[in-house]
Amino acid sequence: MIEFNYNYFKKNKIRLANAIDGGQFANEKKHLEQRNSQLKAALQDLNTVQKNKENLKNGITGSEWICAEDFRSELNEVDNEILLVEKHFKALKKNFRESESSESLTKQDHLSKLEKCCINAKEKVDTLYRNMKKRLRASSLENCELPGRIESTIIPTEHNKKKLSDYKKLYNDYEILFGELTTDNFSTERVYVENKSREIQKLRTEFDEDYPNFVEKFLNQTRVGPVSLDLITVELLKWLRENDLIEKYAVTAVKKND
Repeated sequence: MIEFNYNYFKKNKIRLANAIDGGQFANEKKHLEQRNSQLKAALQDLNTVQKNKENLKNGITGSEWICAEDFRSELNEVDNEILLVEKHFKALKKNFRESESSESLTKQDHLSKLEKCCINAKEKVDTLYRNMKKRLRASSLENCELPGRIESTIIPTEHNKKKLSDYKKLYNDYEILFGELTTDNFSTERVYVENKSREIQKLRTEFDEDYPNFVEKFLNQTRVGPVSLDLITVELLKWLRENDLIEKYAVTAVKKND
C-alpha cells in the first residue's frame, strides 16, 4: 500500500515548512493526504471482498445442495475485478515512485478506476451471496413441505399432532439458521442449515398417512364438501373413535334448492 509520509516535502525543508504553515504547498499536502485516504479505504474494502469471496467459496465445499461449478462464472467475475484493482494499484505505485505528488496518484485515472473496480467487486460478491442463499434454500427445502400444507392434509391423530409440533419447531429452527447466514459465516454455518434440512426431511417421512381405503374416501370427501351417510359405516366409526376423531365430525342436513 502507498503510505504518504511527506517524503515529497522532506526533500525540501522549505516546502515542508510552507506546507505546515499554510504556504504555497499546503494544498499539495492536503491533496496527497486525501488521495492516500481514498486509496486506503478502497483497498480495505477490497480486503473485505476477498475475505467474503473465500468464505463463500469455502462454504460450497462439501455442500449437498450447491456446487462450486454452478457459480464458477460469478466467482471468475469477482476475480477479474480484483485483477483489475491489482493492475491499477501497480500503476499507482510506479507513478508515485517517479513523483511523490498528488498528481501522480491521479495520473491516467488509475485511482478512480481502482475505486470503481473495488465497488464492482463488492457488488458482484453481494450478488454471489444472494444467489447462493437462494439456491441453498430452494434445494435444501425441495422435499420439505410447509407446516401449514401438512396440517391441512394429514389426519390429526395424536401421533400426527406430535409429529406436526416437532416439524413446526424444526422448520422454525431452519428459518432462524438460514436468516443468520452471512458472507462472513457462510463457510461455517451453511452445514448447520443443511443438517436442519435433513432433519426436516426425515421427520416428514414419520407422519402416519397410510389409512384404510374407506378412511381415505371419507376424508377426501370431507375436504371438498358434505359427506353422504352411505360412507358412515360401523367400520369408519370404530376407526374414528380409536383415533380420537369422532367428535371432530357432525351430521347436518343438506338444504336443497327448490
